[in-house]
Amino acid sequence: MTTFKDLGFKIDTAMMGYIVDQIQKLKLRIQNLNGATSSSNNSSDVYTGRNKVAVKVPPAIDSVQGLPIFGADLFDNTNLTFEPNLNIATPDHYIIGVNDELIIDIYGYSENTKKLKVTSEGFIRYPDLGPIKVNGITIEEARIKIKNALTKIYPGLLSGNTSVQISLGQIRSIHVTLLGEVQRPGTFTVSSLATIANALYLSGGPNKIGSFRNIELIRNGKPVVVFDLYDFLLKGDLTKNLSLKDDDIIKINPYNKRVGIRGAVKKAAVYELQGNEYLSDVLQYSGGYADNAHKELIRVSRFGANSRELITVKAADFKKFQLSSGDLLTVDSLANLFNNRVVVKGAIFYPGSYGIKEIPTLKDLIVLVKPKEEAYKERAVLRRLKEDYTPTVINFNVDDVLTGKFNLDLQREDAVTIYSIDEVREKYVLNINGEINK
Repeated sequence: MTTFKDLGFKIDTAMMGYIVDQIQKLKLRIQNLNGATSSSNNSSDVYTGRNKVAVKVPPAIDSVQGLPIFGADLFDNTNLTFEPNLNIATPDHYIIGVNDELIIDIYGYSENTKKLKVTSEGFIRYPDLGPIKVNGITIEEARIKIKNALTKIYPGLLSGNTSVQISLGQIRSIHVTLLGEVQRPGTFTVSSLATIANALYLSGGPNKIGSFRNIELIRNGKPVVVFDLYDFLLKGDLTKNLSLKDDDIIKINPYNKRVGIRGAVKKAAVYELQGNEYLSDVLQYSGGYADNAHKELIRVSRFGANSRELITVKAADFKKFQLSSGDLLTVDSLANLFNNRVVVKGAIFYPGSYGIKEIPTLKDLIVLVKPKEEAYKERAVLRRLKEDYTPTVINFNVDDVLTGKFNLDLQREDAVTIYSIDEVREKYVLNINGEINK
């Protein structure tokens, strides 16, 4: 603790003139001053939260041919930033660098806590011990190195009476460069815990011609990994989402092959393909068919050598059909047509549409729908389409059908009508003549 003597004060008769509370206020002010200016003194709040790096994210890219680019909305989602968790325990593989802050906590027979920042030369300076080089080594290696150095002033570390714990305080910022087909190319300042995905998010991701599947991490002039965002989007796989180092370069290459799919699929969008992928892969990326899809074929519109072309691909060929960049796939919806429907209406309890597989005959249908008491049973009508699609009408007696005297097999799109007595009853007419107004 700093004393009056350290600050050059002399306790003389003039000082005796101060009242006691003024002296206490002066001591408190000196103590607060010491705590604000020294980062290596003992403190009860040494384990404060790590500071975040503030960034501004550009908007996501547009659609192509009226279809959204698959994955582009990832970079317009404020709830998914890939921001590293700054409050996690210090990873053992973390590489210490300049401006990192180490918290050295000594406990046991000796008690002391220091917060020391790594200098530009890569050293921390421990009081009464001297500099210790920690730049470029992992946090685990730093624990061993610092503990060995501290045994000179804390012999209890050798006997086990005293222990030391090394953790990471405030972390440094690093600079990474994004170039190529990126929304906002340039150099970005990120946390030293940041990853490839985090840097991509900060730059807005690939632009309209940027690849989502060919993103290179270059370190010291050599490619380290090729990051494929589809691994994360489709599988939740971030194994290639490596942590970044200072002066890393992330290069987004132009896409090689991109196709669109629309119509009766779950996710109509533009998808990027690699060399060994086929039409079946695009269908899988889109989430598969919608419930109303016509699954027997897909129509492909393609840019030919001199004009556009249309190709009809049958379901059996999906797994071997090679697509070209710019292809537009269309999945049709099923026609609004039933292949087994019969319709019944009129003076019945259960009108509606029925399937002829379960109700193959006219008698089965009449028994099921139950004619009402007011039904006119002497004549009902079945309307049917012939093979040449010309309509025909078949009259039948409902009681004859129920008793088994008459029956026939139903056909697709048959329509049965059972009238009520009021509908078929003859209308009575009364004529009044003579000397009347009307």
